[in-house]
Amino acid sequence: CAVLLQSFTQIVALVIDKNTLLSGVPQSTPLLFHLQVGSFEGGADAIRKGVAEQGWSIEEPAVVLPSETHTRLWASLPGVRAAAVSSRKLRRGNNSLSSLLRIAAESQESSIVVAHIAAAKIGPGTTDSAVTATDIIYECRRAGEAKVVVDYRSTAAVRGAVENTQLWASKRCSAQARKGLNVGTSRRELVDVIRDGVSAWPTSNALRRVLPASTTSLQLFWSLKPLEIAGESAWQQIETPRVLVTTLEFEGLLGSRLSPATSAQDPSSVARGGSKQHQDQSLLRWRKRLRELELEEARLRRAGYWGLPQRSGHTNSDAENVVLRVHLGGGFAKAGALKVASSWPPIAEGGMDVDVTFECLAPGAALVEIEFAPYPSYQPYRPVIISFIKRCGFLLDKGFDVSTRPFRFALGNTPDLIADGVPVGKLPAVGSTRSLTTLYWQSQHFDLGTPNASGVLCPGDIVDAWLDPPELGEAQGRSTSLLGTQNLHFRCRRAGSTHCTLRFAWQSLHQSPEIRFLKVCGGQRHDIDIASDIKHSRVVLLQGKVDPSWGSHPQAHLAADVDKASFTLLRHTFLKAGEDQIKFAAPSLRVLTPGVVRAFAGGAMAGGGVVESSAAGRKLEVTTECLAKGTSDIEVT
Repeated sequence: CAVLLQSFTQIVALVIDKNTLLSGVPQSTPLLFHLQVGSFEGGADAIRKGVAEQGWSIEEPAVVLPSETHTRLWASLPGVRAAAVSSRKLRRGNNSLSSLLRIAAESQESSIVVAHIAAAKIGPGTTDSAVTATDIIYECRRAGEAKVVVDYRSTAAVRGAVENTQLWASKRCSAQARKGLNVGTSRRELVDVIRDGVSAWPTSNALRRVLPASTTSLQLFWSLKPLEIAGESAWQQIETPRVLVTTLEFEGLLGSRLSPATSAQDPSSVARGGSKQHQDQSLLRWRKRLRELELEEARLRRAGYWGLPQRSGHTNSDAENVVLRVHLGGGFAKAGALKVASSWPPIAEGGMDVDVTFECLAPGAALVEIEFAPYPSYQPYRPVIISFIKRCGFLLDKGFDVSTRPFRFALGNTPDLIADGVPVGKLPAVGSTRSLTTLYWQSQHFDLGTPNASGVLCPGDIVDAWLDPPELGEAQGRSTSLLGTQNLHFRCRRAGSTHCTLRFAWQSLHQSPEIRFLKVCGGQRHDIDIASDIKHSRVVLLQGKVDPSWGSHPQAHLAADVDKASFTLLRHTFLKAGEDQIKFAAPSLRVLTPGVVRAFAGGAMAGGGVVESSAAGRKLEVTTECLAKGTSDIEVT
């Protein structure tokens, strides 16, 4: 009987559902069966009796034009009294629709458009209905068309039931050029940057606009043509301009680069420095990179996107290898409304100004792109991008010399590293025994002063390197050059070798060619001998190599009645001109069985020192004090 009763109940439920569908009532609660939605107050042209009307369905959605930034819909529940709904939902006589429905909007293609519901504006209803107005707000992200679904869901539904109905719209976003919108470089030239919403400074010909290192700012002016000329509205809202900086060539103080450049010459002028060969190389690299960016831009525009691309540049934020930061100021550096000019060309009012200020961080070159976008974007007007190249600093290819020897012109010494701005030699490897290297420089650029922004880089964790401030020397005879020295310091951290880079540079972002060299740390020295006064174990080190009797299994012994051992440190060969002295740090002693003996360092080398002689040498004495009966190894480092 139980099985038969259950089957009968299921059959009755199926018949009821079928009859409901045939009668035109959706699978929703009786509340949504009464729902009416219209494009005007009191209308039902969108949803009638809970069902989407023709022109608002998923098969045939309503068309929202590009110029329409929002859609207002009126919803009502005719014949539904507040008492007919749960009292938990309608309290104190509130019979507004906002307490009965949850309304949401969702785009089916968020890359084209996103949509959301604005705060509902509640209007007064009749004594037996609830009424409200809802705005669907659209935000276009690129040109195209995408469906938007608006979902009406009952908040008075029985737990677990799905009670909702939907209407559909198709939002169009366009990429029209804003006629009459212009940007110029002066109040007299108001159309040489942007003309009628079209960029006159595209990326494809950015090489025609290379701003030299001496240019620190650029001023741009907005203007809006009168109605009789442009045929558009009297006002135009503008979004806050955006900036994208893409490094084309990085010539840092330490020689790092993004491009495989060997120089950072300004290709726009030979007079600014740099050989013709260097300029040709830069032009080829820049042209290739700009071509890549142009192809990327064309691909995005085919997809309907006209704004700044999402490439690996930087938007004025901190990043590696950043050559330039750009700052916007002036009356129109932020969003605002542009008023149409009363006459054309404008006489007094001109256009609103945008001040573009450049902050150079390192020598090099960068592509600057600025986006000017009518608000709201793609509804119906597209953003406009202007592009140009900004140079920061340049290479000193003349009038600067660097040498490993002092400049004594009477002796005929010539620069052996950099001569007249051109590399002519290599700095020899800096051995493990050298912690200081001095270079000599001379400059004919009195206006630049001393190279006080120089840098040295030794990558890795093998050695630390740093520079002293440059020192000015005395002029030789009638020399018209600045003479000076530059000290390089090194501190080895572990054994190994690394390639270091030195570059002379000035605060003005002028710089010299880089000087590369090898720094060696650690390894065995071959110029040290150590002898002891212990019988049968006289030789401790010979040419830096430890004698086996002084190794990990020592054969050198101090008898119980001997409390001292003496060591003599010598050079293996005579000190020659140009060779460095051997500098020793203070020796360290380690007793492996400290309960048996203690050890102390004494003599001339107890605190470290310099060894110059290969005959006399310097003394180190190790004194011991027995504490108990036994033996112990003692290590001397």
